[in-house]
Amino acid sequence: SFIDRRRSNRGFTLVELIVVLAILAILAAIGVASAVGYVNKSKFDRNSEHAIAVYQAAQAALAQKDASGSIDQWVQGLKALDGSKLTSVLDTSLLTSTNESVNSTVHLTYNPGSSNSESQEIRDFLSSYFYDQSIFGGTITIELDISAAYGIDRPHYSARVLTVFYSAENTASEGWDEVCRGVNANGYGPTADKLPVRDANYRYTKSHVGYFNGSESSVKPQISSVFLPMSEVYELDGHIVGPTDDPSLSADGYLFNMRNGETLDVSWAIFDWDGNRNNSTCEYNENFSITLYDDAAGIDSQTKVPNGRYVVINITAADLTSVRYNSMAGTPEIIHERIGSNQMTRSSRYGMVQLSGTIYDGTTTESLSFTNYTFPITVTKVENDWRTGCPTDPLSPDGEGRAYYYEYSLTLDSMMTRSYDGVDAADKYNIERLFGNTPINISAYIEGNGVNDQGEPNYEGASYYDKEGHLQTLTIPRTFAARAINDPVYATGVSRVNSNDSYLTYSYVVDPASEKNANDEPTDTTGEVEITGRCVVNTLFGDLKTSYTTNLSGEQTIDVDGTVWTTSSGEAVLTSCRHLYNIRKISGNNVVYRIARNLDWYTRESGLVASEVRVYHDLTFKSPVSNGNVRIVSFPAISSLNDGQTLMSLSKTGGKIYSINNLQMRAASFVD
Repeated sequence: SFIDRRRSNRGFTLVELIVVLAILAILAAIGVASAVGYVNKSKFDRNSEHAIAVYQAAQAALAQKDASGSIDQWVQGLKALDGSKLTSVLDTSLLTSTNESVNSTVHLTYNPGSSNSESQEIRDFLSSYFYDQSIFGGTITIELDISAAYGIDRPHYSARVLTVFYSAENTASEGWDEVCRGVNANGYGPTADKLPVRDANYRYTKSHVGYFNGSESSVKPQISSVFLPMSEVYELDGHIVGPTDDPSLSADGYLFNMRNGETLDVSWAIFDWDGNRNNSTCEYNENFSITLYDDAAGIDSQTKVPNGRYVVINITAADLTSVRYNSMAGTPEIIHERIGSNQMTRSSRYGMVQLSGTIYDGTTTESLSFTNYTFPITVTKVENDWRTGCPTDPLSPDGEGRAYYYEYSLTLDSMMTRSYDGVDAADKYNIERLFGNTPINISAYIEGNGVNDQGEPNYEGASYYDKEGHLQTLTIPRTFAARAINDPVYATGVSRVNSNDSYLTYSYVVDPASEKNANDEPTDTTGEVEITGRCVVNTLFGDLKTSYTTNLSGEQTIDVDGTVWTTSSGEAVLTSCRHLYNIRKISGNNVVYRIARNLDWYTRESGLVASEVRVYHDLTFKSPVSNGNVRIVSFPAISSLNDGQTLMSLSKTGGKIYSINNLQMRAASFVD
């Protein structure tokens, strides 16, 4: 019928059309977003691949120039370029005597179509290493570390590649455009060096610039780190101990740690307000002893005295008062550390302290008392330590702000310059005078009493004022050292946390349940107080535990339980340059030294330079980095490995290979 035909020809209603269009819009948006994401990822991946290729080509080019003896001529050519950045920063006129050197970081940029001398130099430098010249269709920046050392009659140069940037999307005809430099990107730029933003997430999502510094992590965008902070129990019992039976009832207490890195240190801090209510710091006095003992020999369950060889070091309130005020002069070394999600600042000054003590050889009849052993000591002002149990500031608006406190670190072992090779063991600032030159695993405990307000010992417990102004007493029962939270086994890397930071931050993840600590115990009950996290450190080498299992292809199995030593042979883990230095003390055969992390004399990251290395000379520590600049501090060379000794990287087949980087070797490395 007519009505049926009319119904069959009826179109869509307005509502139906709107619904269909909305669905199409959603699908289109999803499709466009996916397509845009795919395009952006393709750009980023392509630029990253080109950055790696340029990095490798530049390394090969420098190696060829070094082998052919043309590196000096090439650097001189760079200095002659129009507007050369090297002329002022690499002033060799300052070099007047053998082994003096200057060092500088310089970046050279190539722009497609540019006729400037810098672009031409880059193309000439790299072109012979690329069959496909289309790679020069993008912008390239090579960042170089160039050094000049004075030889017999003139400067001699060396160079290495630090980083490479690459982008086919850069629109600037000279240098880099605003997007690459993060000009309008809040929190990322603009970069002071006018180079692209280095942050991987920004490059992945915004500029698509490829960047490579030799590490895989520099290429991939960073996934937000999931830090594993210590549990509250571990913090209080393992690192920070209050004076009450329940440490959570009071933030007034103490911490006691050991750290096995570029120096072997035992550290402590005591949180005691001592009645000083007019500033935001903890003042304290104490008399106590630190006992170092052979962990394998243990402690006698009846006498509570260590078995085997052990050392007791006595520390008085007068010692610490003298150190604190004598070490406060001069400019502090400032280090930023990130523990979990918290970032703290450590301002350190170095000094010396003479202490008394006794070395027991494991018998009741033989002991050696010393009254004037000199130890390097570091006094560190620690700020913004938000870990549970650290002291709060009662003068802050809510009474819960963080007070700063002072931490003392007594250095038991350190590198020393070659001029100390002929010095008697008792006068060397290393572990040899306490435990000899055979590697052993040691633990430590602290115990003692405070002093009263007149500085006199109070063995019933010292009087002090807590954060609420109440008079309390403080004693230090036997407490075992936990591993310091900034120990190398916890290290996750060094980076510029925020792109505008003028400093690098060392990051650590503390996980007491991990197997990274070679012989640390979660709970120890051999002493009078049960303590979580008692650490065990090796006197000469590293503690990192590594375990590899054989796979289906039969690849190498490595199981190193930290440094393991017997009278006839041993395996030593190297996790710092100090451990490499200590090889000189070993004369036995059948020894395998395994490098278990990169040994960096100094390292560059995000255009900044940092170093944890310390070499002791003339009553102070010397570092290869000063005020953010590289300076000459030479590694005390190892003459040779003894027969039957092997130095290798701790790695499994096809896995990570660790290396020794930037080691400075000059005349001072070999002679007094």
